[in-house]
Amino acid sequence: MFSRNPPPRRRAPHRHASARKPLAGLALVVLLFATGCAAPPPIPARGALAGEPVNTTVDSPAAACLLGAKADANSPRAARQCGLDATFARHDGLPLTRATLAALAEETSVDVAAIYFTRRMLADPRNARWQRALGREVGAIRRSGAFRAPAGAGGYLIVLVPGWLYRFQPGSGAGLVRELELFTRFGLRALRLDVDQNGTIESNARYIAGRIRLLSRSESKLILVSTSKAGAEVVTALGEILSAGETRAVKAWLSIGGLLGGTMIADDAQSWPRSWLAAVYFWWHGMATDSIASMTTARSRARLERVRFPPHILVLHYVAVPLSGQVSGASMDRYLRLRSQGPNDGLTLLSDELLPGGIVIVEPGEDHFYQDPLRDHKTLAFARLIIEALEARQ
Repeated sequence: MFSRNPPPRRRAPHRHASARKPLAGLALVVLLFATGCAAPPPIPARGALAGEPVNTTVDSPAAACLLGAKADANSPRAARQCGLDATFARHDGLPLTRATLAALAEETSVDVAAIYFTRRMLADPRNARWQRALGREVGAIRRSGAFRAPAGAGGYLIVLVPGWLYRFQPGSGAGLVRELELFTRFGLRALRLDVDQNGTIESNARYIAGRIRLLSRSESKLILVSTSKAGAEVVTALGEILSAGETRAVKAWLSIGGLLGGTMIADDAQSWPRSWLAAVYFWWHGMATDSIASMTTARSRARLERVRFPPHILVLHYVAVPLSGQVSGASMDRYLRLRSQGPNDGLTLLSDELLPGGIVIVEPGEDHFYQDPLRDHKTLAFARLIIEALEARQ
């Protein structure tokens, strides 16, 4: 995954499955059956999105026009040039829900809706400031080739919460092993929680809540970092199980591709005959399928309705936003299944990764695997920015 000095970032038009290992999680179920979904027509496109150069294929002439405009694809100028300004303005007045994005994707295309998602995210001044700050910090780390822990870092403990089946597929990155090693090497205090790799969201949330209670006895400044399914576990622990007073030591939470609203891939895995195939596969490996049921959209959205998230916690969402030509081979099956519901990262809908009021940093061109060659730099940059923001609060 990470290296201390990874090569310069490149955007290839296509990525191949051999370049990535499957993410611990729903890939295990997906591999049991074929998709049956057609890939979108590949239309070459080149330009810029959220400040990142793009050279890929997209699913519609409208998306190609946005990228080929003489401005960043998510800018109002690009929308006007492509005749989408009235369409975008109509949706600007709506909450950015799965329904809004699905309707826009139906009217235009999924890639247009993905570009619109980045536009809406970066229209928020807070999001835009964090996006720019992350870019500046990554650039500074690349230029200097070094990283120093920010002032006050010693008072914080970074608590990593790994994703689904992180032990079963140790090469997937869901275990956050590299992140733990990276933080420790550069003088940041960090530990990883030993959650049940195949536990339900509810049971792991109870475990996380218990560990936060225990850590809070000796630590007054906790920063939580979760990935994928663990995002739903953290939000349940902090927003439903623990009281507001019990979360006082938690100062910030960074959710990386969090399955807060669940995933329709889990819904599919609960329907016949896929449920039977999944049960056989998991039984063969000595595991239950209860965790899949906990990731279904109905159950996940019901949990979110009960959540009352503590307002004192700084919440950041790191969201991958791939266009259709940027989805890896390992993610493509799931991406195609979800396309009928709107823009997604190859595992969940983009809108289902967000908690109201949270800061959103987008990662154009990546999917749920986050195999960015600059990921080491961004991991360290996030740590610095979060700690500095918390210190400034004081």
